[in-house]
Amino acid sequence: MNEAEPSAAAVAQLIRKIRAEGITAVFVENLSNPVVLQRLAADAGVRVRGQLYSDALSAPDGPASTYETMFRHNVELLVRAMHSESA
Repeated sequence: MNEAEPSAAAVAQLIRKIRAEGITAVFVENLSNPVVLQRLAADAGVRVRGQLYSDALSAPDGPASTYETMFRHNVELLVRAMHSESA
C-alpha cells in the first residue's frame, strides 16, 4: 500500500478478496507506512510475515544492503510464509 489512506470501502473490498482467495499472509513494504497494512491484516485474520524490500535497500548493516542480499531476504520471507502455511 502506498502512503495514501485507503477508503473504508476499499479496505472492506480487500478484506473480502483476501478471505475469498485464502490468503494467509501479507508483507510490509519497506517504504510504506505499515499501520494500514497491520490493521487490514488483523481485520482479515491474516499475519504480517515481515518486511520486503523493493524500491530501496536497507541500511548497510540491515538485511537488504545489496541487491543480492535484498533478493535473498525477500525470497526467504516468502518461502518461509508459504512453507508454514502448507504444513
